[in-house]
Amino acid sequence: MYIKGKGAKDIAMTLNKDCPTLSRWSKNRILYILRNETYTGTFVWNKNSSVNDDEIIRVKDSHPAIIGQEDFLKVQKMIYSRRPKITNPKVLRTENILNGLIYCGSCKKAFSSNSAKSGDFHYYLCSTKSKSGKAQCSQKSLNVEKFDSFIVRIIKERILTEENVRELIHLIKEEMESLKEKYTADLIYLDHTLADKKKRVDKLFDTIETSDLDISDITPRIKRLNGEIEKLEEDRARLEAKLSQRDFPDLDDEELKPYIKDFTRILSMGSLFEQKSFIRSFIKRIWIDYPTATIEYTVPINKGNGPDNGKKEVLALAKNRLTA
Repeated sequence: MYIKGKGAKDIAMTLNKDCPTLSRWSKNRILYILRNETYTGTFVWNKNSSVNDDEIIRVKDSHPAIIGQEDFLKVQKMIYSRRPKITNPKVLRTENILNGLIYCGSCKKAFSSNSAKSGDFHYYLCSTKSKSGKAQCSQKSLNVEKFDSFIVRIIKERILTEENVRELIHLIKEEMESLKEKYTADLIYLDHTLADKKKRVDKLFDTIETSDLDISDITPRIKRLNGEIEKLEEDRARLEAKLSQRDFPDLDDEELKPYIKDFTRILSMGSLFEQKSFIRSFIKRIWIDYPTATIEYTVPINKGNGPDNGKKEVLALAKNRLTA
């Protein structure tokens, strides 16, 4: 099929439809088979990325061949010619500021950034569709440059507004109050439990001092109780640390404006690293379910002092022509 012009992804789609197996056919699985010299009747040993070609041992005609050597070499040339232009992965990572945040609403898998054969065009594509074809997931791909710009604009215009950030702070403060009430109740319960177990240990020591019981009968019980006490004291220390966290600050209009201004400056003028770091500080996930996208986010000035409460922003994609 490959020699006749079908790509690895198309072959995987055909096999998933006509020849299903326990594990699904994928583009990578097809390419692995196409590159495997074993199917030419050649036994190959010591082949890996860390050795030179002259160190690889090949024994031809060691077993019956499934594909002829001539066809195998022709396929290797076709695979090489169809490869996209090689681009340094670090360059791709820095150029795609939303990489790792985009997920498919259909199959729940992450989107990955891909490049066209020329290497000049980049797009986000559902990893299921990338590996197994549109028969497994029909989610549309997204133009990286257009989609990144669109999301940054939405963040500026609809998420990083004074009203929205203030509402998020209010939600987080409410959640923090609720959690503190729960932590306080848990702490009271732990104190009672600790006091009871310590009392039981003291009674066991009194028994050792005032009776003729064999100490070997009581020692394991003391050891077990001390282990439970140690674990409860660790839990208590964690609860106290949570209760000691600072409350989220109440910010009036004048105090909030510098935050908003600084956020907008980072998105407009910051380096790619600054933009990516900032976006990841409050954007949790972007779900694609064409023709809509949903941004899950929290307040960007939550510095780890509260719960991960947040909101969602639903966006229309079709009218903005963001697909690849």
